[in-house]
Amino acid sequence: MESYIKIAIKYLISTERSFLLSSKATQIVLYHSLHSSSLHTQKLTKSGDMLFFNYDSYNLEWRTDRTLIDGLSIKHHEHFEVVRWIETMAIEAGIRKPYVFDLFLIGMTQDFNPQYKIPNGMHKNYQL
Repeated sequence: MESYIKIAIKYLISTERSFLLSSKATQIVLYHSLHSSSLHTQKLTKSGDMLFFNYDSYNLEWRTDRTLIDGLSIKHHEHFEVVRWIETMAIEAGIRKPYVFDLFLIGMTQDFNPQYKIPNGMHKNYQL
């Protein structure tokens, strides 16, 4: 079974692609936060709305300037529920663009196997 981290990364990338790429953002950037044990998107709104994946709890979290607005476990919800939740959170944040979960458009296939480095002098690579 596909790891929850890989699945979460797909939701994060699809979120940025849906809500940012046609505006000022020209590329998809995900951030790693040691403080909150999470990966997160760029700011999606002027208010600072971001989608986080907390890899300790396996929750997607919608935050505004680091304040938790709502969360959803990807371990306990079906794909359609996660998509509907992201759409609802975006609408509540004032985002009027549709959320599109289409990984073929962003080149992510079954052999998608990202790596990332932990910042702040920690040099260990983690395979997702």
